[in-house]
Amino acid sequence: MRIILLLLLLVLLPLFVSAPARAEALSVVHDLAVELHPRRSQLTGRDVLRVEPGGLSFLSLHLADNAKVEEVLLDGRAAEWSFRKGDLRVTLPGHLRRGVVRLEVAYRARFDQEVETRPLSMDNPGFGVAGTIGPEGSFLLAGSGWYPRLEAASASYDVAVTAPEGVVAVTAGAMRSIRAEDGRTVSRWEVKRPVRGLALAAGRYERRETKVGDTVVSTYLTTQNAHLAERYLEASQRHIRFYQKRLGPYPFPKFAVVENFFPTGYGFPSFTLLGGRVLALPFIPETSLKHEIAHCWWGNGVLVDYESGNWSEGLATYLADYLRRELESEEAAREYRLTTLRDYAQLATGGRDFPLSRFGARFSPATRAVGYGKAMFVFHMIRRRVGDEAFWRALRNVASERMFKETSWDDLRAAFVAASDWPARESGAFLRQWVERAGAPKLSLRATRGRDHGGWLVSGELRQEGRPYSLRIPVAATGEGGKASTVVSLDNASAPVRLRTRDRPELAAADPEAHVFRLLAPSEIPSTVNSLKGADEVRPVLGEISGNGGRLAAILLAGLGKRGTRVAQTDEALPDKIAEPLLFIGRPSGAAWTERLREAFPDVDPDTLAGADVPGGADTIFLVGETGDGRLTGWLAAKPGVSAESVEEATRKITHYGKYGRLAFKAGQNLLKRVPEPEVSPMLVRFGEES
Repeated sequence: MRIILLLLLLVLLPLFVSAPARAEALSVVHDLAVELHPRRSQLTGRDVLRVEPGGLSFLSLHLADNAKVEEVLLDGRAAEWSFRKGDLRVTLPGHLRRGVVRLEVAYRARFDQEVETRPLSMDNPGFGVAGTIGPEGSFLLAGSGWYPRLEAASASYDVAVTAPEGVVAVTAGAMRSIRAEDGRTVSRWEVKRPVRGLALAAGRYERRETKVGDTVVSTYLTTQNAHLAERYLEASQRHIRFYQKRLGPYPFPKFAVVENFFPTGYGFPSFTLLGGRVLALPFIPETSLKHEIAHCWWGNGVLVDYESGNWSEGLATYLADYLRRELESEEAAREYRLTTLRDYAQLATGGRDFPLSRFGARFSPATRAVGYGKAMFVFHMIRRRVGDEAFWRALRNVASERMFKETSWDDLRAAFVAASDWPARESGAFLRQWVERAGAPKLSLRATRGRDHGGWLVSGELRQEGRPYSLRIPVAATGEGGKASTVVSLDNASAPVRLRTRDRPELAAADPEAHVFRLLAPSEIPSTVNSLKGADEVRPVLGEISGNGGRLAAILLAGLGKRGTRVAQTDEALPDKIAEPLLFIGRPSGAAWTERLREAFPDVDPDTLAGADVPGGADTIFLVGETGDGRLTGWLAAKPGVSAESVEEATRKITHYGKYGRLAFKAGQNLLKRVPEPEVSPMLVRFGEES
């Protein structure tokens, strides 16, 4: 489960950016004091802003739509202002349009959005929640309008948050103090580095801290998870040192791991906000945490120019999630690349694809497959083109020269060109085909072998369908005596392939290590959970299963992004024709349905669940396969007598194992996760004995 995300205010960007771009002030300094009232889901605040308007005739500030503005002062006097649909507009008299003006805003607002404490899908990481305040905790994105947000070229903040005793608030910047005052707790923060708005979290936290050089590394965890503090402090220190060595100085005064009361995985400037259930997962310190620390350099440090597309998710994914697998082993790295290609083919095709230049934030499986996966691959291909030394040098230069500046794909391209021998013209064409163009190349290899001057010659051609890409494709011929390889430049519909080997080759493969982004053929894509998730529709049929079958069907369908789909009963007649994939919940009762199930999973007994790969102790399984006519089929089944709670807990987790086709659980804990490897590929030629 990779919940990794960029600063979440971007997910809700439309909440605080109006259609015509607002004029920006030159600078603003906030002296912000708010008080949280959890039992009323309310916030009261007073913000004293010192603004350099730079000639503007009015100031436009964003507040929550339901806010009640109680007072607006300009240099201590009542101001002329209006408030409509979250837009607080303050008129500036002529003599206050230059220099620095003191603007004071007093207000109150209610934040009571419902949150899902156990969401059935993480495809939209924000769940549409911008702000909520309650006894269990408080969560406020910049886009929620919890303070008067003014667009300015430069902004800094002094923030004081008053809350009930024991409730600590965390935001960006450096912590100045947390102390009890008059039976309440006041948290004070100073934000001097440029940030794109402030997010705020508050809860009954226990605070622990250490340091990496001058950087404060801290955890803010509830009592329930306080035992995890040392694990997260150690991992945070290690990841910061890892990136400092490769990218240069850490750009913020602190990094904090903060617990949220619902399962999120947000990355903000200088802190990450992880749900309590997420924090407890054993792999998170090495996965999501590392991804969010990478965002402190990319996205929260070097800012994204959204006009050209959000590159930061792809770069953070490459430098955290992918690089971790590469450091583990070559095979692990290859598997990650293949999984990325499979996700793209299953989740982002069929009208759901779009250019990287249009990616803003993740809110669906398709946006994740493109904005994270394809973008990750783009950085991988750049690294292979310019070489390791130039790749890391370029990133260090960008971090040094563009920290807290808006940066585009083209700015990154220019940095890679400057650090290497990559010709500017070639790099420009690379950017156009991978960033400004939707889609991916469809490739195939044709090859034969024959004797040649005492050795063997493999000859044939590489082909691509449709509008051509300019590609450099590794091609290898393998036999008992070893492997010979070359790189083929493919700029048109086809290019010749010629490889000489000493011993007889047994197979030829194009891009065998999956280094080039492409659209996989159907034969290369195993049947997995993501296959069902990426289908336009599914046909769910309910049979016999422990627990409430209707509830299990609803949970499973919601996790697959198919909420609301009608569920048929397997005692109904089997339709003559079914176009959509089948999804069995339980053991079917009708003979025709049972036969369809056996076609898809002939190696598993539907009564006992015994069969290939299923561990003996498993009580619940989920399998994805195909019937004899090639129809995609999913099957959720449980052993007779297993508790309803165990089956439901396993069902809730299925969506998080998207890349797997065989899953088995015991009491809700995963025992088996496997993906079948396809053996047929248009990029692979196996030579017969006669050739």
